[in-house]
Amino acid sequence: MLSKAQVEELARTGQWFHQNGCTRRIGPRGGIRESVVQVRPSGKCQLWKTRPEDYRMPFKYGMYQSGEVTPRYAADFHTVADCPLTLQPEGNVK
Repeated sequence: MLSKAQVEELARTGQWFHQNGCTRRIGPRGGIRESVVQVRPSGKCQLWKTRPEDYRMPFKYGMYQSGEVTPRYAADFHTVADCPLTLQPEGNVK
């Protein structure tokens, strides 16, 4: 889940982030397929003085698709560092 501070930082720096649903599947012959939807900010983070908890940041993914991150949909996104595919369980650390 992205917080308001994270959204402002991503918009300011232009860093990529992920839409939830990052999965890793192992095929019948042992092949690994990762499914990650990476999106990038496409504009400034819009803030309001009258509603300090509200924000809106547009993003783009693919060739023609776009959307926006708002407090209502912030739970659908996460940063690259918080991706469940990059986080390893403690038992597998070497």
